[in-house]
Amino acid sequence: MVELQTIAIANQIRGVGKTFTTLSLGMALAERGRRVLLVDLDPKAGLSVACGVEETEGASLAEVLGGSQPGKEDIRNILIEILPEHHCFLAPSDLALARTDLGLNLRMGRESVLRKALATISSDFDIALIDCPSSLGMLTINGLNSAKAVLIPIRPEIADIRGVHLFLTELAKIKQEINPSLETLGVFVSFYNPTLETHRAAVNAMREAGFPLLPVGIEANDKKVTAQKDEASEHVRATNGPQAYAKLAELIEQWLAGWRAWQPSIATQ
Repeated sequence: MVELQTIAIANQIRGVGKTFTTLSLGMALAERGRRVLLVDLDPKAGLSVACGVEETEGASLAEVLGGSQPGKEDIRNILIEILPEHHCFLAPSDLALARTDLGLNLRMGRESVLRKALATISSDFDIALIDCPSSLGMLTINGLNSAKAVLIPIRPEIADIRGVHLFLTELAKIKQEINPSLETLGVFVSFYNPTLETHRAAVNAMREAGFPLLPVGIEANDKKVTAQKDEASEHVRATNGPQAYAKLAELIEQWLAGWRAWQPSIATQ
């Protein structure tokens, strides 16, 4: 059986761009010819809504994963095509997934429920991107246990640095106790604007803290800062645009091929 290459997009801090990163990166990879599965593991269903799915009619991941008892639906039966011209599908979420999060605590093998479901469709996709909730509950644990690697979005705000420290500490525990092969691809600075001094200061603080920063959107833009700071230029320079995610897709493809050029010793220099 072909092993599905899976990346969890995770951070326990809210509002850092996990859903936006999952969707934008997934579409960029699909446009590059990859067969992509987007997995909405958040009961708030932000990714599903962003994909135009507002009603699952009882056919979401909640029915696949179950709760205290196994789910009764095959994951293949809930998949929704979101880019007809490309091979890009969504495993949607809804509020029923909140009951799954609680119920899994009572279940044997609870950390591996999602991994087993994804294994049944591993030959249908090249890569799966999992949009994890902003918590370290059983859904996020399942996402991280299903993943080969984790990508950590963060805002360029000094106030978020402590939260990422805590998350990296929890990741180390998960790797030790549950998923020893889990890699940390890196910390992706979302919504970065090099014309803002506070953003540059935050990135410098992250470098000093030793975070495994991905170079996408920060190193190149740092060299292009100008005195022009009108609202239009700031919007263009923010790293939540298509170019940043196209570059991120390139790095992910290199990771798929076995390249590791963004390890901490390189990415934070």
